[in-house]
Amino acid sequence: MASVGCSLGFPPGCSVARAVQHGVTGTVVFYSSCDGFGTNPFGGQIFAMRPDVTKLRQLTFSGRPHR
Repeated sequence: MASVGCSLGFPPGCSVARAVQHGVTGTVVFYSSCDGFGTNPFGGQIFAMRPDVTKLRQLTFSGRPHR
């Protein structure tokens, strides 16, 4: 048993929610307000990744358009 506990280490104001796993492929799809790629500080996005935590992909882009 850990004496300190567990933490995912999200920065303040960052959240991950509504994770679902596909029954056949195992792909995990989830919403996150974190800016995991450092490319979209303007809002939450939907991401997908393999069940072994590889191949993280951003599926949506909701933010200001690039100039």
